[in-house]
Amino acid sequence: MKHWNLLFLVIIFFSCSKQLSDSDERPPIEKGEFVNDWEYRFFMQEPDQNAFKMWIPEGVSPRAILVLSTGGANDGRYLADDEKWQAYATKERLAIIGTYVRSTTSEASFNLLYALDEICKRNTIEEVSKLPILINGFSHGGVFSYQFSLQHPDRTLAFSNIKGSMSPSSSASPPGLLIVGDKDLASRNATIKNTFLSLRSQGSIVCYAADPNGYHSVDDKTNDLVRSFFTAILKKRLVNNKIVTIDKTSLYLGSLSTFKTYPYSAYPEDRATASSLIDEDFTTAWINFVK
Repeated sequence: MKHWNLLFLVIIFFSCSKQLSDSDERPPIEKGEFVNDWEYRFFMQEPDQNAFKMWIPEGVSPRAILVLSTGGANDGRYLADDEKWQAYATKERLAIIGTYVRSTTSEASFNLLYALDEICKRNTIEEVSKLPILINGFSHGGVFSYQFSLQHPDRTLAFSNIKGSMSPSSSASPPGLLIVGDKDLASRNATIKNTFLSLRSQGSIVCYAADPNGYHSVDDKTNDLVRSFFTAILKKRLVNNKIVTIDKTSLYLGSLSTFKTYPYSAYPEDRATASSLIDEDFTTAWINFVK
């Protein structure tokens, strides 16, 4: 009789195991919910929050996605509705995502791509979810942009970090723009400068730009430089809808001490300490910003 009981228990065990291993019989795990067709937020333990809002210019087939994040771990979904960014996105044929990143940057990076997929599925534009990404942020949002580019280099056209404290990476990054304000905290600026030099020593195409009158804030002057940088990146790095490697010898280089600029081959100092300037138009914009 004991043998029959044991056999019965074994049959029940394997039957339950089969049911648990069958993914079709499991209820789907809900990671979040739609606020509306173009906005997705995640279920997270307070105080963490992740939410993402997409905007696409009317009549435009996007060629890339522009991700925008604000500082202070605050809700930056409103940036998707910013008129100046919308005008830029329309001109450059970009979709915009405004983010709310109050979590680890690693978790937010994963959730950004997840939300992007979900929003595109909801609106039957799945092809948009696979587009390359330009990512820009201020302060904590700038840290997020930098970390996303390191986690997802194959998806990142370029990143911009506006006044967000940074730590050097053990590997090269996608092209980047690092902006500081000379009147911001010296300790914060030092982390950004050190990371810039580390990335340049590893061969990354990175530009360092210091606003001589800049505090810990974002203004039109700063955003205009970011837009100029992204426009130059789109011209050189997105070719036939594919991300390509920029030829370093095609760059201009800018001295951080004299603000003089030179073609790559004519740079008279250590190239690893110079700002990478993508093209002539961005070189002009950089000179006007730092002087």
